[in-house]
Amino acid sequence: MSKYYGLPYQGSKNRLLKDLFNIFPAADTFIDLFGGGGSVACYAAKTGRYNKVIYNELQTWVYWAFRDALDGKFNGTYPWISHEEFNRVVASEYDPTDEQGRIYYAIARICYSFGTGGKRYAYGPKTEEFKRCMYEAIVNRNYVPLLDGYGIDASGIDSFSTVTERRTATRSMVFQVYVEAGLLVKKGSHYYYNDKNSDDHQALESMQEMPKNMTLDVIQDSLNFEKLESIPDDRLEPIERQDSLHFEKLESIPDDRLQSIERQESLLFGATSNITTYNLDYKDVPLTKNSIIYCDIPYKNTEKYIDTFDYDGFYDWCIRKTNEGYKIYVSEYAMPEDKFTCVWSKKVKRLFKHEKEKKVADAEEKLWVVKVGESHSP
Repeated sequence: MSKYYGLPYQGSKNRLLKDLFNIFPAADTFIDLFGGGGSVACYAAKTGRYNKVIYNELQTWVYWAFRDALDGKFNGTYPWISHEEFNRVVASEYDPTDEQGRIYYAIARICYSFGTGGKRYAYGPKTEEFKRCMYEAIVNRNYVPLLDGYGIDASGIDSFSTVTERRTATRSMVFQVYVEAGLLVKKGSHYYYNDKNSDDHQALESMQEMPKNMTLDVIQDSLNFEKLESIPDDRLEPIERQDSLHFEKLESIPDDRLQSIERQESLLFGATSNITTYNLDYKDVPLTKNSIIYCDIPYKNTEKYIDTFDYDGFYDWCIRKTNEGYKIYVSEYAMPEDKFTCVWSKKVKRLFKHEKEKKVADAEEKLWVVKVGESHSP
């Protein structure tokens, strides 16, 4: 079971944290130059291996989402945000001086965006209404009769006192629909895919995608998407939660992501004193020699969460700073091998959207350093 660190944000390294920190050596300071959701910086703070941790993020709204989570500004509000409202928020002018406005903005772009990338709404037209019904049942204890049309009897949902209990109950109701359709089998307390074309059954521990209607084909499509990853039963419990690499799974309701933001406070309570945050270009962050500098840059040839990134300029910066004595580690699928050496790798799955369809592809996460023993002239 994994602990979740940081915000649920595109490119999270949660599932790789132990691997990465087995590579990173001890130092006085740990610097996360491309902080994103902050999972790496948070983990570094909790390890106690570094006297100081620096988090930097160029995107202002992401920076403030992380900063507000550290400061306990998310207060348990669970707003439903429609596709239309999401588009309005994304198109609006972001004002970091408006505390409530920026929190609402962060909830919209993190909790309601596809892959937590902040750009596209998470749900399609057919799915959105079903998600809203589930949201009403789980968050507001408001049973929506429309759920009957999906074969889900949630009329007793208000008998459960907590969001966690209501979510677990409704998830079991949906699983039962899949069992009756012959797409899942239940063994003990676990559900497994009933895939005759597979040599083994993959354990199913939670829902990412609910059925859009009760036709077998649509449910099967939903399950095919689900096979990418699973979420543990205690997803809504404090701190603990699985995340995925390069994408955030589409949970049954967006409050899962909001609670992940709120758990930031619990996770970092007592550990935030050694975290310094910056909202700067990576080249402007003050560096110290006795430090580990980690760069989780926007991956080349993948969907970008920033509009432009100067890769050649970054490579030259890495070489220059390494020659000055700094220890720099870079996460990327591929780097110029005449200048960089791969020191660690791990095969993963990644989700992307192509022509309105969700696709999964094999990938290999790698950690790179500038080659030593050679003279580089950026």
